[in-house]
Amino acid sequence: MKKIWLLGMALFIVAGCDNGDDQSSAVDEVVSEDNEEPADTENDESERDADPVTDDSEDTEEVELGEEMAFVLQISDEASGLSAENDEVLSMLTGLINDSQTDEIGDDGEVRAQYSGLFLTDETDLLYAVFLLSNRTEDSMTNIGMTLSVITDDTTIFENKQIYLDQEHFGVLEPNTVMPVYVELDVSQLGVIEELSDNRQETTYISNVMFDIPGENPDSRNPEGYEAGYRPEYILMQSENGQSRSGEWEENNPELEYVVPENLVDEDVSLALFQVENILELAQTESIANDVTIFWTGVAQQNVEEDNWEGIFLLMNRTGMDYRNIEFGFTLEDETGNVVFENQIISLPEDDFGVFRDGTMIPIFVPIPDEGEEAFMGILERYGAMYRFESWEAE
Repeated sequence: MKKIWLLGMALFIVAGCDNGDDQSSAVDEVVSEDNEEPADTENDESERDADPVTDDSEDTEEVELGEEMAFVLQISDEASGLSAENDEVLSMLTGLINDSQTDEIGDDGEVRAQYSGLFLTDETDLLYAVFLLSNRTEDSMTNIGMTLSVITDDTTIFENKQIYLDQEHFGVLEPNTVMPVYVELDVSQLGVIEELSDNRQETTYISNVMFDIPGENPDSRNPEGYEAGYRPEYILMQSENGQSRSGEWEENNPELEYVVPENLVDEDVSLALFQVENILELAQTESIANDVTIFWTGVAQQNVEEDNWEGIFLLMNRTGMDYRNIEFGFTLEDETGNVVFENQIISLPEDDFGVFRDGTMIPIFVPIPDEGEEAFMGILERYGAMYRFESWEAE
């Protein structure tokens, strides 16, 4: 349960440097700048506290950094024949991380994305900004999906760009590691990116992070509308092999049937459930083959009788099995790590909810405890949600 150009094309690697400073200065500047953001403007993705590095990333190359952090190459870097020894970008990133203090690389207990100040371009058709994705949580992560935005005081570089990093092309982002992520931009933004890399006045926001634990679900999610954040040389290699260069993933359309539980059929259907129906197509693209998936709809309502809030989630079944009398443990946090509830037990008895059939999705109303209401309001008003199964029992 879950929770390049090797094709003869000229490639310029551009490092923004203020007043002739070397590139390590530029990255140190953005790291400290990100860490000093006011608390009420941050939207950075938070996970759990740090865990020892496991062996799940054996198919990636690691360069040890200081006491704690390690710079991890994507599989797409290695598949392109690149390493810190023969590629200027990876060499510079390794040096930049080495020159940074551990506490300057992301934040303890969080997943962070920071612009490195580097970008790749051929100056005519292609432009990729290079970001550093750091994991200082307890969890090893693969099949990572996230939403990135980069803004300055007077302009939006890009907003709500959805990036996906699957296990096949990216490997595993272990605790206390940093991985490069390559974000494609329109080449018309080259001048803006050059100025950004010189001035380093940007703020990077990461939200809506989803991931799998290695070994629990090896298949990628292939979410609709996401761009692959891998090395552009690798993208061109795939293009030569007849695959799309755009980096967008095929639509995952399992065509799940939406079923309102029996205990709600005879009730007046709330406005909240009408809102849920508007996101069913999106929700089913997040379902996972051979698994039960839970999805936050972003919809909540007040329970007048109980005098509390309820968050509406979708439970989706693609296991090939039917379930009844379900009971599962569930944890919900906001993106900054504030806990709404931890391992709250949700019971779905057959008498009230019927049978949870394969190929269906059902809405469930999850009560929000008083002590978690403030964090839940943060999810509704500002932050995204982080949630995971803790246990699952069913007949």
